Amino acid sequence: MILIIFGLAILLGVILFFLIPPRRAAMACLIGGWCLLPTANFAMPDFNDPTIAQADAFGGAIQTGIGSALIGPDWITRSTVIGITVLLGMILSDFKSLKRLRPGKFDIPMAIWCVMPLISGLINELAIEQALLNCTYQLLAWGAPYLAGRLYFSDIKPLRELGITLVIAGLIYAPLCMIEAVFGPVFYELLYQYHPYYFDGIDRAIGYRPVVFLEHGSQLGIWMPAIALLAFWMHMCRSLPRLLFIPSHVAVLILIVVSLFTQSLGGVGLMVMGIGMFALLKRGVKIPKPVWITAAVCMLGLGAFMAGGDKLVGKVVGQSTVDQFKNVARLRSVGWRINGIRRGMEPVMQNPIFGLGQWDWWTTTDKTDRPIWNLFAQGLAQHGVLAAVALLGVFAIPIGQFITGCPTRFWTDVNLGPPAALMVFLVLHAVDSMLNPTFSTSLICVAGGLNTIGPYLKRALKSA
Repeated sequence: MILIIFGLAILLGVILFFLIPPRRAAMACLIGGWCLLPTANFAMPDFNDPTIAQADAFGGAIQTGIGSALIGPDWITRSTVIGITVLLGMILSDFKSLKRLRPGKFDIPMAIWCVMPLISGLINELAIEQALLNCTYQLLAWGAPYLAGRLYFSDIKPLRELGITLVIAGLIYAPLCMIEAVFGPVFYELLYQYHPYYFDGIDRAIGYRPVVFLEHGSQLGIWMPAIALLAFWMHMCRSLPRLLFIPSHVAVLILIVVSLFTQSLGGVGLMVMGIGMFALLKRGVKIPKPVWITAAVCMLGLGAFMAGGDKLVGKVVGQSTVDQFKNVARLRSVGWRINGIRRGMEPVMQNPIFGLGQWDWWTTTDKTDRPIWNLFAQGLAQHGVLAAVALLGVFAIPIGQFITGCPTRFWTDVNLGPPAALMVFLVLHAVDSMLNPTFSTSLICVAGGLNTIGPYLKRALKSA
């Protein structure tokens, strides 16, 4: 049934490119497809058979760590289906615009990121078919959304439309999140049946952590706060209209409240910091360097604490006190991720230049039994250090392009506020990627759009 749904989604998505403007069709596919399509064609196991149940648990661990950001046991996933749809739609309905697009230096990281699976696979002596599958997966999951961003979201007005569409997606998700926060994850199994990691980490101090149709509760835990911050930023810039018969200020309040019910400490914390940053920018406050340095030291200190420094602190104040603090603050989850990264790096060091070439690279050692909860470390493990650096550039260069092209005094402007809000949207996901396999097709589209508009704004504001 899932494969039929994927096939129909591709067909309907391509038809949509002929019925409405290609830019809006791309938004519908990239955002709507990500929010509504199933993740992959998961097989329902026989839980009475302990062998199958164990294999399924292994498969769940795989997908929990990787999601559909990188190739896993399934080539046909939500990411590749969306990529195929958008790519076919652009080629068949808007090939003239596609031909006019010219590559730039800022596209190099994405190009490297997309071809490294082929190079890594061949160097690690994978079958040529598998290396090509790895490469085409990356081209579709990452390259196609990025290309759509470069082509259709290279100006202020299209980026504002993209931001509004993301907020609408958040408002549609809001009631579903609240239902699952009370009753637990129900919608994916209700519509698509089996999901192997749907109930991973859902128990929370208050109710449950919702998932809806995304890949994991952690993914929803950054998705909703990031959209809430996007809505807040655009509303304060007076760029957010009335949506779904809901006034913009009410929409912002709804999204912020729902974000709290995702019960993700990292996502909510980043949202609050983003709101605080906007307040400072709105007041024209210039943040001195000592404040940035203090914030960086605090973040590094927290990382060191969770990566093993808690043992030293425990000798002073008592380990039970430290454990209680970690439980209350939900920091045990962070510590588990960081310790997992430390263990997972051991097999990666076998071939750090080109990686291990395979998606289940962690099976080459008995040091760890599951992948790393870090998107960049996953890229390093699968395809090598050059791929990891390129992936970092995919996030960092668009952010840098916008920051250098648009002075902060314009970030709260009615016209330039939405692109600035999308830049912050990208920053939140990039930070979260350090501890989670954060990914969405709309996120890569935003990166492509910011890469295009950044240099344009720099020239336009300089000549103004």
